[in-house]
Amino acid sequence: MMHTQQLKEFLNELMLAKSRNCLIFAIADNPEEFVEQVSSSGLRVDEIHLNGNINLLEVLLDWKKTSENAVYFVDGVRNQFPWILRYLNLHRDLFYGIKRPVVIFGSECDITEITWHAPDLWRFRSRTYDFTEKKEMLGDLKTRDGGALIITADHNDVCYR
Repeated sequence: MMHTQQLKEFLNELMLAKSRNCLIFAIADNPEEFVEQVSSSGLRVDEIHLNGNINLLEVLLDWKKTSENAVYFVDGVRNQFPWILRYLNLHRDLFYGIKRPVVIFGSECDITEITWHAPDLWRFRSRTYDFTEKKEMLGDLKTRDGGALIITADHNDVCYR
């Protein structure tokens, strides 16, 4: 991982948000790459991998049991599509009471789905960081039904809109 200006801003925002409510979305291929960076800044990373019936808000509402320098890293949100989007959108106000920064990692398509299906949650966020390397794409992309086709920079993730 390159030490970019955006990474510096990300680390600074997490430090400033210590013991405060803060919701950040991060587009990244591998959230594990950020654990060491954040930990070396004096913050403790609590990782939450969503799968099965894990309820994100139930886990986050136990924030008082964590140290003041805790940061939540959430990944695997796609594993709970579509129900988690409506659920988080409906209960977005609970994030106000969580006094720890929460970073939700996902692919470009995962984050796009959140913007479409959980717009109120999306508006609540502090910021979105894109840590993927962009590659130039050539050509005009269209689907058979006329909808937009989104292919991520690494061409591993495709969304239809």
